[in-house]
Amino acid sequence: MTPCEDSQARIKEAEENGWTLCVVERCQEHLLLFPRDGRIWIEYAQALMQVSRYQDALRALDQAWEFSSERVRPGLCTCRAKLFRRRGDFDSAAQAYAQAADLCHSESFVFNFAGLLEHQRGDLRAAEDLLRRGAACVDSSSDESWLFLSGVLWALERHGEALDACEKAISLDPESRSARRRLEDIEAALEVRRAPRREPWERQVLAVGDSLANEMSLRDQSLRRIKEAQEKNWFCCALERCEEHVRLHANDARVWGAYARILTEFGLYERALEAADQAFLLCSEAAKPNALEIRGSLWAERGDFGQAATAYAESLALRPVSWMFEIAGTLEWHRGDLHAAEKLLRQGTICQAKGHDANCCWGSLVPVLWSLELYDEALQACIKAIQLDPEDERARASFEDLHAALAARADLRRDT
Repeated sequence: MTPCEDSQARIKEAEENGWTLCVVERCQEHLLLFPRDGRIWIEYAQALMQVSRYQDALRALDQAWEFSSERVRPGLCTCRAKLFRRRGDFDSAAQAYAQAADLCHSESFVFNFAGLLEHQRGDLRAAEDLLRRGAACVDSSSDESWLFLSGVLWALERHGEALDACEKAISLDPESRSARRRLEDIEAALEVRRAPRREPWERQVLAVGDSLANEMSLRDQSLRRIKEAQEKNWFCCALERCEEHVRLHANDARVWGAYARILTEFGLYERALEAADQAFLLCSEAAKPNALEIRGSLWAERGDFGQAATAYAESLALRPVSWMFEIAGTLEWHRGDLHAAEKLLRQGTICQAKGHDANCCWGSLVPVLWSLELYDEALQACIKAIQLDPEDERARASFEDLHAALAARADLRRDT
């Protein structure tokens, strides 16, 4: 094995172990010795993206472009798009996907990524157009185009076409568990739609006499059906059951919140915002921070990180708890604002609200501190997370990654 192959094998080992920090360090060492290795420039860029070092990642992608063949370049464009998407710059991501499509007209994976982005942005018509272009390609990913298209078509309320798209996906890949689950989902959702439609006044008639209990029983049955759909990841069915529930039980704040999350999954953001507003208006004072978190998650999914940060800040102002600091800190981490992420996560580590410990924030601090080149503090944060929860698998994996990355840094210093 040549020195180059040995170095590549060590990078591959780190990737297989999920050691992102170690991958960064080993790639740096490799590229000092073999600066024309286009494949490792790509892997370096992807690892840098995972630790939110976006400018370094973009420079690495530029190097990869220079040292890679034309055949690889559409994939480089999709890597660039994923970077922009991760940090909430959906316009730049769409441009990068368009560039990939210009370079590669006949591979469905490019159109799938671009279509999913438009779906996430809430432009369902654009998503449908791109996914149909992907479905028209004759390759191993076209079944996924049909599968993704089925979700878009359901959101567009073209339910028969959604069913046809799902069946087409299964015909192309009969072993696809995702497609078969979606088919079960759509069939269950269609069954809900075919059921006789009850009106609120009928519910009131049923509730006369001894049947405040009867009404509660109907409500509980509805809640169980929603929960069943959610547990099975039947999003189409959950959407229909939530719509039915809030029509009959319009004061149920919890289901309005669940409904907002499901509408967000479908890119139906205006309706999701209305549902989130209803959840906020109807819920108790104690639950209002959770309702604001739902609103923030909606904005984050849409790529409006500024609005998301505002909603999370409002939630924290009402009730500062560790898990909410972790969500807000992770958002800043994805935006690439490492100092803001560190500040929020450190606040979460000292927040001791009942039922919420701080180990999640300590664990999330590890890659932030590493990217800030605070290596000893990153190690101490990881140790603290393990001390708070010795069963925390994420913290233990981070500990292994840190040690491997520190060893790689020592090798790099020795080599230079």
